[in-house]
Amino acid sequence: MKKLFYFIFIINITCFTILNFFDYSNNIINTIENNKVNIAVKKPKNLTNEKYVDKLIRDFKKINTDVMYKRVDNSTKKSHYKYYVTNNTYNFLNLGQGNKIIGSSFFNNTSIYNFKEIKKFNLDICKFYIKKDISHTIIKNLTNMGYSLDEVHYENLDRPFVSIQTMALPFFLLAISMIFYTISKRKEILCKRLMGYSNLNIILEDCINNSKNIILIGLIIEILNLTIVNFIYSNSFWNYFNFTYKKLGVILLCTILILIFVNLVNLLRIEVNYLKGKNENIDIYIITLGTKVIFCLLLIISLTSISKSIISMYSLNKVNLDISKKLKTYVTLPINDSNNSINDFNQLEYNTQFDKFYDETVNKFDGILIDTRDYKRMYETGKLQRQLNDRIIINENYLKINKIHDIKGNLINKERFIKGHLNILIPETISENKIKELYSKMEDININNINIIKYLNGERIYSFSPYSGPNNKGLIDNPIIVIYDKNIFKNQMLNYVSGEYYLLKTKTDNPYDEIKPNLIKYKLDGVIPEVHYISNVFDTFISYIKVHLINDLIKFFVYIVGTFIMLIYSSKIYFSSHSEEISCKRLSGYNFIEVYRTPLIIQVVQIVLFLGLQKYLRMNFYIILIVSLLELFIFSMYSIRYQTKGILNVLKGEK
Repeated sequence: MKKLFYFIFIINITCFTILNFFDYSNNIINTIENNKVNIAVKKPKNLTNEKYVDKLIRDFKKINTDVMYKRVDNSTKKSHYKYYVTNNTYNFLNLGQGNKIIGSSFFNNTSIYNFKEIKKFNLDICKFYIKKDISHTIIKNLTNMGYSLDEVHYENLDRPFVSIQTMALPFFLLAISMIFYTISKRKEILCKRLMGYSNLNIILEDCINNSKNIILIGLIIEILNLTIVNFIYSNSFWNYFNFTYKKLGVILLCTILILIFVNLVNLLRIEVNYLKGKNENIDIYIITLGTKVIFCLLLIISLTSISKSIISMYSLNKVNLDISKKLKTYVTLPINDSNNSINDFNQLEYNTQFDKFYDETVNKFDGILIDTRDYKRMYETGKLQRQLNDRIIINENYLKINKIHDIKGNLINKERFIKGHLNILIPETISENKIKELYSKMEDININNINIIKYLNGERIYSFSPYSGPNNKGLIDNPIIVIYDKNIFKNQMLNYVSGEYYLLKTKTDNPYDEIKPNLIKYKLDGVIPEVHYISNVFDTFISYIKVHLINDLIKFFVYIVGTFIMLIYSSKIYFSSHSEEISCKRLSGYNFIEVYRTPLIIQVVQIVLFLGLQKYLRMNFYIILIVSLLELFIFSMYSIRYQTKGILNVLKGEK
């Protein structure tokens, strides 16, 4: 059991090391943005960008502080964080000695530029970073200088990978392994008692010896970790060491404290059980059984998530290749309000501007609108049952790319639509009257002003989005299709564009420059600083899934080890506790089910429990079946092993 304890500890440290590296990979951004607040500053209309930026630089120099502007480029698989900074004070970016970027670029790239370079961007209403501890003084000075500004309350929703929540389960597994280890030493402890050892001496001897090994194992793994990181990211050894050593110290200290506590409890239990003459295996078996159920449940959830991620990535890659051929030159227009704020005060204005932008670009760039938000929500929440109000919204250009036929086989096009009516395409199996009644109430339209066209079931309707239908080859099965009408869906274009549901066809190698004049015309270049090809949108989402998959694999590693240990140990304790009963039944000719009725009933109850939890947790039926068969297999192996050795021992009078 000592080897098992050390093995679990190695898993614990390895798990911590990987999660800590993920935190380190986000550390550059966290360091640069630490101790800073956002202010939204409105550019005076009488100043050009060049004069405005020069004025900002002069004024911040007067008050002896710095200002920073951030842009995030998501046009490639890895996000690129670009910081534009003045250089009036030392270490405004918190980069420490040398004032240079050191660290990991595992998740994203980071670059720092001269503040003057922001002249090329839309600066009408910009978000800037200033020092948090002197923010009130800075805001007061800028207000006195005539700037129109507001402090932006921003909460970073990113959570660290190493936290109490993420490390709780590995430590729980470690504590269980310690319990098994200390229980295995009970005979040795009783012998030491007879030899005159005190409780304190017994605890100190065991904890000191194990603590030395714990610290040694932790240091070896950490030195190896530091060496690998320094090899990949040169000159990062001390930077990573400073980021890590305190956390490692906490992990080692917690491990030693748990070991002391488990040893103390074990000594007290030995005294109680010895005085009462109690068989302790039954209590241990019940605890192990409960722990086994928990780990099996977590393993099933983890495997379900992993299988779903792998299937999604495979499916998305195939869809991406297919769509890249159909929509090779089409781009999306992602909203980025990190620098130009969209809020309650200006949202209506932006809605109007986006409506005008759509009217101007829909024919010029063969704009395709396909809003699949309802199906995105279905995918994210795991909702299986579609409702009649779940729909997609398309424009007429979508039907040029994705042809749909009516129940007579005729092509559906804009000539079939009635102007001024709400035009809806529905599958042939859905009631026309139900749809009319529902959408008349939803959109507040006279039921006579709804035009219904039925289309053939099974038509291939592409979402053109990685967020909807990722596991269905990018297809949406028989949706209700509403045709976009700007008079009915007024002030909705901001939502469509922000969800990347509006696609534009470009003709040049620089699509943003091609679309930019239209963005500038309606003052949208500040919130749309870049465009993404459809393939880039898919690549970004696949990268997002990969990050979650890595996190799930780390958890899976802990869960699979915990499950195997619990399955093996619960079987071992069961056969040890019921050896005489099992031997008598086997010798009397009982079959497998009759001998092991109780553990088999427990497993059936466990399966029923897991199947019932499918309504509330994402668990795949086949994975439940596989894990249950694995449990039965391990139990059967122990029964065969016991049959060859255990019965003979009982006949000899041995347990």
